Amino acid sequence: MIPAPAVTVFRSARRRDCEERLLVLTAVGISAQLAYDGQCVIEVAPEEEAAALAQLRQYEAENRPRPQPPPPRLYRHAWVGCVVYAAVLVAVAWALAAGVGPLDAFDRGELDAARIQAGQWWRACW
Repeated sequence: MIPAPAVTVFRSARRRDCEERLLVLTAVGISAQLAYDGQCVIEVAPEEEAAALAQLRQYEAENRPRPQPPPPRLYRHAWVGCVVYAAVLVAVAWALAAGVGPLDAFDRGELDAARIQAGQWWRACW
């Protein structure tokens, strides 16, 4: 317990901020207490004031918010790539369904147990 003439080393409207700093002070062996006088405050004994303030400054320096990275670059005509990609997917699906070309993807990709046992193990993977 801290004697009656305590010194306020931190003050905040948010209780969570005070609790975090109280934990910091407790972790380094500084006896502190949480009080409330319209705002949440942390009080320490006068002889521990300098050490408490040094620890709180160090905590603030280590937990300073980092600057946000710049937003990603936007490409004005990126939608063209999306449209081309969708068109290729539709064209390949149409070509396979219509039987255009020598490739019959439905036969080649068929999951056939006899073919798998005959050594075509990749049929089970795709």
